[in-house]
Amino acid sequence: MREQAFRDLHLAFVETERKLQNLDKETALASTRFGISFPEYNIAIHELDYQIRVFAPSAKDLEELNLKHHLRRSLDYGRLTEALPVPTTSSHACFTRKQMKSNLDRIARRKAKREGLDFETAKRILADKKNQTTQLPYIFVNSLSGQLKSSKQPRFRLFINKLESSSEKLGTFTTYGLSKNGSTVPIF
Repeated sequence: MREQAFRDLHLAFVETERKLQNLDKETALASTRFGISFPEYNIAIHELDYQIRVFAPSAKDLEELNLKHHLRRSLDYGRLTEALPVPTTSSHACFTRKQMKSNLDRIARRKAKREGLDFETAKRILADKKNQTTQLPYIFVNSLSGQLKSSKQPRFRLFINKLESSSEKLGTFTTYGLSKNGSTVPIF
């Protein structure tokens, strides 16, 4: 159910950002003002935990997000609390997506298409590369854009890395609420 809630958050971020910027549904978004944190993130056990905190630049933006509406399908399996002020003693962290290059055939096909090579040449160029692996926590995400493009991989693992920060850094977030350009969120 965590995956459903994460998907609903993603859709809420996109829909609300378009609304706040007066954009139509066809306009692609590269970033949003909404960030998320995983307070119980634990790389030692590869766990994101089930608690997700959502942040916005202002209380008005958070109200506009209308999480009660967007998470209505997930509320039977979790709870949603009222907006709370951030404690002054909270630390900060940057939650980012880590993309793994784990399928060399797929990478070779993309390289061949991008550089106008045949598949075998692209595969030879990449032969010395090794599949990457990670122990980072992840969440399965259904790619809606992939489904629309008839992608062969509509479901993928979204690996999430946490980087502690000594100070707050304001900025934007991806449409998944993850850091863009090192923007941080409070951890408490």
